[in-house]
Amino acid sequence: MHENPKAAATPSSRWVLRIGYALILPTCFALGLTFGPSLHRAYRSMTHSAVTQGEFGELFARAGSDVVLFATEDCPFCQMARELLAKRQIRYAEFRIDASPEAERAFKEHGGIGVPLMMIGNRRIAGFDEQAIVEALLQLDTGRR
Repeated sequence: MHENPKAAATPSSRWVLRIGYALILPTCFALGLTFGPSLHRAYRSMTHSAVTQGEFGELFARAGSDVVLFATEDCPFCQMARELLAKRQIRYAEFRIDASPEAERAFKEHGGIGVPLMMIGNRRIAGFDEQAIVEALLQLDTGRR
């Protein structure tokens, strides 16, 4: 025979359960309000690409390439950018901002906040966005013809 668990609970344990259940929802709500915006910003900065246009001739001359990647060694999105460029057999210059003060200075001069940051032709791509990178590469290739 099955006993009803509520019937076996003492009055004091029922009170503790009610308080516990009553605190779960406000606690989750408060945690969401506290950490939600910063987690959302962090996620968007890692995955969302911001594509703008500009003139990067001086950077390209210094780099010796029309494709420049600002990156760090252990960034997974930087690795994805490297792999995409390698797969498409694109020659590019990489500035490792975690290994060179000059690279970090150039990164900041170009408004760098997070990596990867790419300059391809007249496009500045902040974050990893395969479609934006491919479109910029196609535009660069078309402009060379």
